[in-house]
Amino acid sequence: DYADETVNSPGSYRYYKLKFTQTRSPSGGYDPLVAVSEIRLYGNQVSALSVTYNTQGGSAIETGSTLANGTIEASPGSPTRTGYTFGGWSASQNGSAISFPYAHGQSSNFSLYALWASTLGITTPVSGLSGRYGSSYSLTVSTSGGSGGNTFAIASGVLPTGLTLNASTGLISGTPTQIVSAPITISVTDSSTASVTTSTFSIVISKGTQSITLSSLGTSSKTYPYSQALSMSTSGKSGTGAVTYSIAAGGSATGCALSDSTSATATLSASTSGTCLIAATVATDTNYESATSTALTFTFSKASQSSLAITTTTIAYGEVLALSTSGGSGSGSLSFAKVSGTCSVSGSNLTPTATGSCTITATKASDSNYLAETSSVTTITITAGSATASISFASTTFTFGVTNTITITTSTAGTVSFKANGKIITYCKSRATVTAGSITATCAYRPSTRRPVAITATLTPSDANISPKVSTSSLFQVVRRTGSRS
Repeated sequence: DYADETVNSPGSYRYYKLKFTQTRSPSGGYDPLVAVSEIRLYGNQVSALSVTYNTQGGSAIETGSTLANGTIEASPGSPTRTGYTFGGWSASQNGSAISFPYAHGQSSNFSLYALWASTLGITTPVSGLSGRYGSSYSLTVSTSGGSGGNTFAIASGVLPTGLTLNASTGLISGTPTQIVSAPITISVTDSSTASVTTSTFSIVISKGTQSITLSSLGTSSKTYPYSQALSMSTSGKSGTGAVTYSIAAGGSATGCALSDSTSATATLSASTSGTCLIAATVATDTNYESATSTALTFTFSKASQSSLAITTTTIAYGEVLALSTSGGSGSGSLSFAKVSGTCSVSGSNLTPTATGSCTITATKASDSNYLAETSSVTTITITAGSATASISFASTTFTFGVTNTITITTSTAGTVSFKANGKIITYCKSRATVTAGSITATCAYRPSTRRPVAITATLTPSDANISPKVSTSSLFQVVRRTGSRS
């Protein structure tokens, strides 16, 4: 009988220990006799190898030992490293993980290396959480670390209608069709099944924005009177809100107003000329905010006056013509201006400076409703002026052979020719006027006949613009002279 046992000695020698047992049975009732022999057989010396566990930045693992070309039965343990996850041991720094027992096949000291993957992380979004109804929206949930191959999922809550989560990229996108504040959490799992989840965050979808265009007013200008029915049209609104119309700031006209803010055919009015700005507004509804258009401009202009004409066109020299007109409109002031000719104009009075003609214009100024209006150039005819002359006598009795002084009083200077019964009176053919308070000329007339006599005085003015003036007396009887002849 024998037993075989392999033993490693402290000196790393391998030996075999053999036991031989022989048993005899003695006669005579004695116990069996057992003889045991032990034989040791020694072989070659076996080498012990050192294994260094390089944790590559992780917590320390003690150096181990193994036999040459042997097997490491179990992992030496799992080191730790902040921000990383232990991925096992590898025969090279960036190799693949090994499994235990591990037949290393090494004949000299060697190292095993810890494998690390950065810890999978996910960032809870804090910005980009607001969207609007009907408008494109996107939000990417960011991750860090991990072993790759991430898969995203809704961990809790429900996305707003119209938005979806891309399970591969973590992109939340789409066009929201729901006004809501949606609290959710997002999880991510990597290829090593590590999983993390965000804190709760909310995607808030507000009412959408819209625009409206006031396309046309139907017409854009009007002259006085300042009132015009419009025919407005709009385009571009997205919601169902009602459209209203209003006067926008910035127009130059005073008192701009619409007769009905809800009607596209409202009447626009103003109290003065200038511009009125009009805008359209679409009201808010369930899904969209209100919006106001860019304003369109409507212009109210002053009207032209009716034709203006000068109606006074003739004046005699020496007189003053009060000018007058017909036509025109509004309350603007009236003025006159000389164009050419022999006159002067002051205010509405024309004064001739010589006979002939004078051309002038009349202008009616603008007012709040009408433009200025000027007449056509009008000719004023200036005729010769007229003088006055009156005859008086020293005595109303004409006596044959007795001198009687004839006096003519005139309105203008000149020379006077005196005649009796049509014949020039001696020494009185051309008597110059004398101014001494009044303008006069005299003639000493001595009747030389007993027949009735009429005296005629003809004034020839010094001013050629005044016509001669003839003054004739009534018929006088010449009486006989009485008494002695002087």
